[in-house]
Formats: sequence, structure tokens, C-alpha cells
Amino acid sequence: MTAILVVDGVLRRDNGEPIPEGLKLFRTLVVSYRVVLSSNEDPKMIDHWLKSNYVFDYANVLDNTSFYEGQDIRIRHLELSRGDGKVELYVDADPDMCAEVLGMGIPTILFSTPSYLKSHRAIKPWTSIAEEQERQKLKRAENFSKYMDNDFEGIRFE
Repeated sequence: MTAILVVDGVLRRDNGEPIPEGLKLFRTLVVSYRVVLSSNEDPKMIDHWLKSNYVFDYANVLDNTSFYEGQDIRIRHLELSRGDGKVELYVDADPDMCAEVLGMGIPTILFSTPSYLKSHRAIKPWTSIAEEQERQKLKRAENFSKYMDNDFEGIRFE
């Protein structure tokens, strides 16, 4: 049972400071999973950071040497881990990446902390969210009325 945990945003902030809740999550996952760490950093730098912050017991670290030019590094890390067996969990602070991995059929945990937020998309204005909610309500009401108009072998529910 493999779990991939992304270092940046889960275990540490942009400035290199550890995220205590992320470290607690890592220590919890190590008990039940073979944890593979994913990082965009140089192998020596990430190794130093992990040792400095007492992060041990992980199965492997996939760093910036494990991908091809033009390929998304985290997707490459996911493919490498899948080659070693089934990946049963993916943990990241990037909502777009979590959505992509979830689309592959892998359970994900979106790790959110107030001091770290990364996304590749613009944040939707509240009005567009409210408009979408209203559109979905109208669609459900329309579908419900079509359902109620159908005649179920002479039985009508009112």
C-alpha cells in the first residue's frame, strides 16, 4: 500500500519552515502505508531538509532528477510509484493536482493550511459560484418536474 506525499505545501512552507500538522500527518501515514515523498528539489537539498527535520521511515524520495523535459514532475513521480505497485493515496496542497489524480481513480487528500496555498487557476468570483448554484437548482427542479409528469403504469404520486 503506497501513499505519495508531496513535500512542498504538506511538510514544509515556501520558506523551508516545517508545517507541524503535515509532519503529524506523515507520521500517521507511515504506520499504515509505504510513503513515497515527492519533491521538486535537488536530491542533496531535500535529503538535508528531511534529516534536519527528523523525517525518517519513508520508503523513497522522488526528486527533480526523476522526470523528463516537458513532463509534469508530479505526474512522473506518480507514474514511477505506480510502477512499484498500487498507489492507494495521494496527498498534496495543490487542488488542481489533487483533482487530476482523483480523475485517475486514486483517492486524494487535499492538505490545506492557512499559510500555504498554491493553485494554477484564478479564484472564481463569488457571483459566478452563486450563479452556478442557481443554475443547478433550476436544472434539478426541471428534472423533478419531468419525473413527476411521467405516468407510472396508472399510478401517480402527488
